[in-house]
Amino acid sequence: MGFGAAVAGGMIMSLVVIVASVSVSSLLRTNESVSQASNQRSMIESDYSKTAIQITSVQATASNNTILLHVQNTGSKKLWNFANFDVLVEYSFTVQQGNTTVVQHRTEKLAYAGLVVPSSVGSWGISSFVNDNIDPHILNPGESMQIACTLSNPVADNSHLIATVVTDNGVEATKSVEVT
Repeated sequence: MGFGAAVAGGMIMSLVVIVASVSVSSLLRTNESVSQASNQRSMIESDYSKTAIQITSVQATASNNTILLHVQNTGSKKLWNFANFDVLVEYSFTVQQGNTTVVQHRTEKLAYAGLVVPSSVGSWGISSFVNDNIDPHILNPGESMQIACTLSNPVADNSHLIATVVTDNGVEATKSVEVT
């Protein structure tokens, strides 16, 4: 009876060791996943806090569907992923309905056309960089760029225009102007 009890005790202890090692291994993998997610969140929050832009001017002329935005990097992070930026423009335009001119309002999310003045309506592009001394075609801190936007309709005379630029990580800048 003593030998049988010793074998049974050994088997139970072996089972306890196996269950404990599997549990610890699973717990360590879970902890590693949580740690990676926490690190990614910290990096995103750091990027967000270092990113800042300002629309320093908006040039828009009545009866014209092209507007120019001057955007400055006022943060400490380099900006380069322009294809993932959003440009939105809220404006008024006129349409002829019989003998009556009707003013309509529209908000357009423009499509990125690249490092060009866009030729197609509903698009935006970077027409130039200002003080682009360090990295070509990267908006470094303190540098500016001019964005050309081609709207779907000419902007109405004596109207209000609001332009918004949103970076790839969600930082936004907005500026409004009166169009005459």
